[in-house]
Amino acid sequence: MIQFLKKKSKKITKTIKYDLYFSDSNSDMLLMNKNDLFLLGSQDILILDIQNKIIIKKIKIEFSGYLTSIYKLSDNILLAGYWCNYIEQIEYDAIKKKFKVISKTSKKEYNYSSLYETSSIAILKNKLIAAPFNNNFGGSSLIIYKYKY
Repeated sequence: MIQFLKKKSKKITKTIKYDLYFSDSNSDMLLMNKNDLFLLGSQDILILDIQNKIIIKKIKIEFSGYLTSIYKLSDNILLAGYWCNYIEQIEYDAIKKKFKVISKTSKKEYNYSSLYETSSIAILKNKLIAAPFNNNFGGSSLIIYKYKY
């Protein structure tokens, strides 16, 4: 549930309840621009208009499986990490409320004995992204990708 609070009176002005299976992402919400708040699920993203305090669209993620991390590059570009250490650069059309994949890493083969996930994404000073991933055996690594503008 999302609740809007009036700062001065500290009273809740609106409550929005939604049914969404949350992702394994550390960021379950992402403010994409001044109006659109993304509520992240494992396979869905709800877009909430924070000015009008309403859910305006639910988008099914059909790109690459379960969403595990997300990072905003700009008001219309984000990086999304998925299971199997897969990352996509996605363009967001704020008018049509649609996503379009503009670049991606090569997909890793899924192995049921170990589940790799992109647990976080960070931008380094030299414009590379770092995506640590974990697996079921407690191991971890750091993988670095160059991203496109």
